[in-house]
Amino acid sequence: MASHTINPPLDRLPWFVELVDYLKTHEDDLWQWFATEADREKQAAAVRLDLLRTTYRIERDSQPTLYETADAVSTTLGINAPLTIYQAQQAPELNASLKYVPGEVHVVLHGPLLETLDDGELRALLGHEISHYLLWTGWDEEVLIAHEILLGMLNDPRGDEVHLETYRRMRLFSEVFCDRGSHIACGDLETAVRALIKMQTGLKNVDAKSYLRQAEEASQGADVEQETRGEFVTEGFSHPEAFLRVRALQLWSTSHPASEVGNLTESAANSASFDTIATSDAVEKSIRRMIEGPLSLQQIDLPAQCYLTSVTREVIRQILEPAWIRTESVMSHARLFFPDINAAREPTDVKQLADAHHDIAAMISRGDETIAGYVSSLLLDFVTSDRDIQDAALAVAMQLADAWGIGESFSESAIKELKLRRKQYQQIWSDAESLIARASVENHLPR
Repeated sequence: MASHTINPPLDRLPWFVELVDYLKTHEDDLWQWFATEADREKQAAAVRLDLLRTTYRIERDSQPTLYETADAVSTTLGINAPLTIYQAQQAPELNASLKYVPGEVHVVLHGPLLETLDDGELRALLGHEISHYLLWTGWDEEVLIAHEILLGMLNDPRGDEVHLETYRRMRLFSEVFCDRGSHIACGDLETAVRALIKMQTGLKNVDAKSYLRQAEEASQGADVEQETRGEFVTEGFSHPEAFLRVRALQLWSTSHPASEVGNLTESAANSASFDTIATSDAVEKSIRRMIEGPLSLQQIDLPAQCYLTSVTREVIRQILEPAWIRTESVMSHARLFFPDINAAREPTDVKQLADAHHDIAAMISRGDETIAGYVSSLLLDFVTSDRDIQDAALAVAMQLADAWGIGESFSESAIKELKLRRKQYQQIWSDAESLIARASVENHLPR
């Protein structure tokens, strides 16, 4: 079915691209099935019937101004599809939602929205809801297909926490995306903020400048429990906290000045300076940290799991760099992780090796204590894989751990797991170079 989406003025968030790439690569059969077998018409009929039963349909001739506004927002967002607006029954609280039907835009208003929002704020609200339609119909409906696959995984008895966390983050990032649509629809950051906070509080008067300052303070304030300072990480399941959404929108607007006039054109993007692109990159990373938090084994989604797998391969590759360490026992253990590992891929130059070390160190620095513990455990796995070379392998692991910034935590794990006295560990550290050199000579292989 045609998506009725033309020239979207927004890009997908990087997280959506990573998720789609993961599913297409690792769940290609599921992707093909959901892309071709979904019974969209049956689902659409059910949505239309539910709307008729639970809402009041606002006809175009009864409120032409409302529809003029909505049509203008649709055009701004690159949507060319029939649009209908409804008022929910028995829903006193301010809210709005999009009921998805392919090729049709159905927006439901809850509570006295039309009496609470001014014209600009109404554009912002409609922009947010219509952006949900844009997200699901644009880019060949890839985000919609990914959403349906995740729901299928959650309903499968084999589904686990990584699928739930991925679904949670999809909903959170969807709100961040749609807040940007709100900004583009009304063309003004403060108007978008007023609309959002009015929806959250029910207030008829909101000082946007004041709340922007409040959001910045809240997102960067002290964490009383952890006694640290840093960016706040959302605890929401379907929506980030209001102050976080406002902060994310504010950061995004500073790196997308063209959005101030509601039209981020391709030509404007092409003419953007390198500094603007770099700033945009940094902003996206900052916003992702607000949603994802540090990389953690305790709370990980599918894109992060895929990333961790690739880094794990690189960790093992670096462990296997010395030719003498690739004994039959060690290689057998390596193939338990990656069956296609046959030998180390030797770096072509010193810079390549330095870059590989930096990638692992950067991954560890972005993670919590579970990531440092995971890498330490990987190193210890290979230290104990062949007892004939254990001291030399431990020397290699010590050097790698030190290069990756986890020397102290690795030493604690190694002393405990290998039942070493601290003095023994320190002696191996002092003799590391000679132990590695001796292992090379004894095996008549290069270091």
